[in-house]
Amino acid sequence: MTISGDTISVTGGSYSNDFYLGQDTLGGIVFHIYRDQNGSQRGLIVNKNESTAQWQTSASSTNGTRSWDGVYNTNLITGSPAATYVNGLTDGGFTDWYIPSIDELNILFNNRFHANKALNAGSNTLLSTSDYWSSTEFNTASAFHFFFSLGSAFTNGKTTTYRVRAIRAF
Repeated sequence: MTISGDTISVTGGSYSNDFYLGQDTLGGIVFHIYRDQNGSQRGLIVNKNESTAQWQTSASSTNGTRSWDGVYNTNLITGSPAATYVNGLTDGGFTDWYIPSIDELNILFNNRFHANKALNAGSNTLLSTSDYWSSTEFNTASAFHFFFSLGSAFTNGKTTTYRVRAIRAF
């Protein structure tokens, strides 16, 4: 993907600067949009599918404690079925999927109306009301997860199995 001015060019096509919430594009569904310092649209896309996995098979520290940066955190996670799942995704021809940070999951929760409406229209897997792993570590033994039924973040042991829904940035 290359970004030039108001155009995002992707192998096989070019996309304008007219993204909208719930748009099915770039391998998933747009659920967050903002303008960068140059006035170009940027945002987050949620994958159309999900899986379940442990955060880690045995607890060890990763130092992936950024609440806002899922890419950074995901790149630090080792021994992780969740990270293995998202790193293996090629949906839409993209390989830059990652486990969302706890703040990114909160944004997804707040914009789930748009995401689920588009997921439903495409006969894709809807966002659950269950727990989703974030990539944000709490301590050596625990990581943050987001409970979509209550709209709140919690921590639990890394060897617990929760849902994993990948995202990517544009």
